[in-house]
Amino acid sequence: MPVAARSLPQKLRVLVTALWPQYDLSKAYLSEGTCHQVVVVPGVAAIRIAPETAGPELRRSVALHEHLAGLALPFEVPAPLGEVVAYEDRVAVAVTYVGGASRPQPDPGLSDLTPLRELLAAIAAVAVDDSLREHLAQPYGYAGGDPFAEEVDAYVLPRLGPGDAQVVERGLTELMSLPAADPPVLVHADLTGYNLFWNDEKLVGVLDWDFAFEGDHAYDVACLADGFGFRALASVVDDEVLARARVYRPMFAVEAATAAYRSGDTRSGDRILSRVRERIAAGTFHTPPADLRD
Repeated sequence: MPVAARSLPQKLRVLVTALWPQYDLSKAYLSEGTCHQVVVVPGVAAIRIAPETAGPELRRSVALHEHLAGLALPFEVPAPLGEVVAYEDRVAVAVTYVGGASRPQPDPGLSDLTPLRELLAAIAAVAVDDSLREHLAQPYGYAGGDPFAEEVDAYVLPRLGPGDAQVVERGLTELMSLPAADPPVLVHADLTGYNLFWNDEKLVGVLDWDFAFEGDHAYDVACLADGFGFRALASVVDDEVLARARVYRPMFAVEAATAAYRSGDTRSGDRILSRVRERIAAGTFHTPPADLRD
């Protein structure tokens, strides 16, 4: 998920010039993601860059994006333009440029929610066979995968006061009590506003499928809730899906904090937990920002 955009640092300019000398970087900029950096060459390509140690994960992601880009989805998926290559202590890959732009978050509101309904349906309709499954992540993969509850117990709960820990524990219990998806479907797992590209109110691209897994459709609904709100999504999905999404959504911040602490990024973990404490104190832990608007 891109979290910031800024001018291109010289070190990355040197890397891109060495590996892709044909690209004109005069208008290129850097988009900082959760797990990687992206050098965007407008109208031409996007170059994903990660530490050398993340090479296997980047190659898995490239194979996944290549598979998805080959499907007849009603939006663009960035497709790799070549193999993952190494440069000094980094690995990188160029992918196709996706036009359009993300919308403000929380979203000011679409006049017609049909694009969201079609987006969710298109993702859930993708056939998850062995050729796709081998490239998918685990649920909560970047926060520890299957033993997610144990990871939260180890990394997050000890850092919270008793009252806040009780709220998070209750949310975790509800999360772990959700029935398994039947049938499981493809889940993008990061359908935040930054990963959805639009031309006006037409959805034209969906980026960053790195965390995609096979599981519950309601997880993607929960991701959309931050930008659009559960009140709007109530007209997009049925009550049962919406109820499950309400369980997933407040735990996203806990998931992100767990991932940060596991990776040794204590500063980011502390910043995320500070927001969790603020939301609990304000009584908004379960309420997405879009639903806090008047």
